[in-house]
Amino acid sequence: MTFIGTLELPGELEDSRAMRWRRRVFGPRLIDGPVRGIALFLMVLSLLPTNFNQPGPLYAATVVASAVLTLLGAWFPGAVALASTVGFLGEILLFPASLGNFFLPLIVSGAVAMVHQRWSVLTGATAGLGLATMIQTFSWPDPTTDPPVLVDLEFS
Repeated sequence: MTFIGTLELPGELEDSRAMRWRRRVFGPRLIDGPVRGIALFLMVLSLLPTNFNQPGPLYAATVVASAVLTLLGAWFPGAVALASTVGFLGEILLFPASLGNFFLPLIVSGAVAMVHQRWSVLTGATAGLGLATMIQTFSWPDPTTDPPVLVDLEFS
């Protein structure tokens, strides 16, 4: 690093290892850093104790997996969209009364794909979200009630 007086010069004069690390973490564009920060914030919110609403270690593993996929969706939107769709289908088989923990990684990966203008990944994430919603609707365990949606939840 080169110093002029007390100011450090950023950019080309910095060693290449630090530049590569910063580019990997924060992204090459100005929008990538805030998007990745929001994904980190959403991951932390996903791990709050209120999200573990069903007992058992397998359900806790699905909550943690969806939180990790939420964060990874900022870096790898295509792989996360596919993994979240598969995870959502597995979660419906294991926990039919769950509200769907894998919606958030699908939404994050679709948003990141849109920011990066990767339209095929955005289409895949949207198709995965639609497929997951349809399957959850038709496989809801209690046929006398509709599956809850975010608008129907009552907070007291």
